[in-house]
Formats: sequence, structure tokens, C-alpha cells
Amino acid sequence: MSTYKLELESWGPQTGRRFVEVGPGTYKRTGEGQQVEVKLRAGTLGLPWYYVDEP
Repeated sequence: MSTYKLELESWGPQTGRRFVEVGPGTYKRTGEGQQVEVKLRAGTLGLPWYYVDEP
């Protein structure tokens, strides 16, 4: 099984670069150096979670 990851620069509460796992469609549609939108949400028990929005 393949794993698809994007490398993200600093954003919101995240400092430094970070690799995030995305689906194969998002990975294939995202070119090198392309900006993506990261959506940050408040989760259950106050635990934040985020996802990369489709480019």
C-alpha cells in the first residue's frame, strides 16, 4: 500500500516544516511549490485537528 505525503512549511500553530499524509488524488494534483490550504478545526475534548484542502 502506498503512502502519499506533502511537505508543509510553517502554518498556524505549527512551527517548522512538517510532512502530512494525504490521499493519492490530492498528492497527484499538488505540484511542487504549489500552495495548499490547511484547515484547522477544534475537535472533541478541545483537541485540534487539521486537513489539507484540495488544490
